[in-house]
Amino acid sequence: MLNFLSKVATLFWNLVKTIFCCFNLPAFIYDIGFTKPISRYTYYRLMDQVKPMFNKPRKWLDVGVGTGVALHSVINQIPNSVQITGIDINESYYKNAKKLFGKYSNVEIRLQNFYELETSKEKYDIIVLGSSFMLMPDYTKALNIIKHLLAPGGKIFFLMTLYDKKKPFTEKMKPYLKNFTTIDFGKATYENEFVELIKSNGLNIRLMDRIKYHFLFKLFRVFIVECDIAK
Repeated sequence: MLNFLSKVATLFWNLVKTIFCCFNLPAFIYDIGFTKPISRYTYYRLMDQVKPMFNKPRKWLDVGVGTGVALHSVINQIPNSVQITGIDINESYYKNAKKLFGKYSNVEIRLQNFYELETSKEKYDIIVLGSSFMLMPDYTKALNIIKHLLAPGGKIFFLMTLYDKKKPFTEKMKPYLKNFTTIDFGKATYENEFVELIKSNGLNIRLMDRIKYHFLFKLFRVFIVECDIAK
């Protein structure tokens, strides 16, 4: 009997994985639960900061581009002279983004781990990190790679949730949320710790603005943080 139930459970799980694969449900859930209600609005605010940089050709690196929906929501405001490289480690999200930007000659989407860029010779004028920064296992190493990739005079933009005080419940719940939503929310990141991390790793904070568009942004403390390399 146990053997039979085990086979049934295996068949059921394989069926679920097949459905997820065929219909790309992780990407769908990510967009419904995170991109459309929150992420795309952070890109609206981002455009206020980067538009003045479009006075000449630029190179843009989007780290953790996800399904591409947030970036796509502002793509018509970005001139073709801006060459965009979007990377993501999640294959489901990558497939969606690759399809979404298929017709855009100035956008390249890669399935790539950010840490692989440690020895890259590419330089970017604009580096955007959304919630992907909270997922990185080594913040200091990540910031060193970012500085290595940044072109002279370039800017770094973090679009992320920053808590104002310790939230033990949130820290415990985040890992469990991934099991139910397929979305990895990363570690809880606190405002004072983030500011200290940025400054101690040779970066200047030029702008730190809390984003407010609708009621969800009252529940989540989402910021745009603009940085450059300290002189």
